Amino acid sequence: MHLGDIGQYRIISESPDGRPEIIVGHTVSKVTFRPMSDEEIWAYVKTGDPLDKAGAYGVQGIGSVFIEKIEGDFYSIMGLPLNLLY
Repeated sequence: MHLGDIGQYRIISESPDGRPEIIVGHTVSKVTFRPMSDEEIWAYVKTGDPLDKAGAYGVQGIGSVFIEKIEGDFYSIMGLPLNLLY
């Protein structure tokens, strides 16, 4: 089953009365950074912000100043696709 244009999910197990028990799914997002100079990259690394994050940036942190465009589900980028979880 599709979740708008950003993802999909499917039911893989149902209870005896037909209610979904196990559902799996995913969303798709694309983040485009603007071109960065070597100086900007090194300054960003020195902040420590990218060192503990998947993708080496946080959309809610200092890395956000380098984001040029986001396509797809913002909440998947932020960390938890709330619309899929719901």
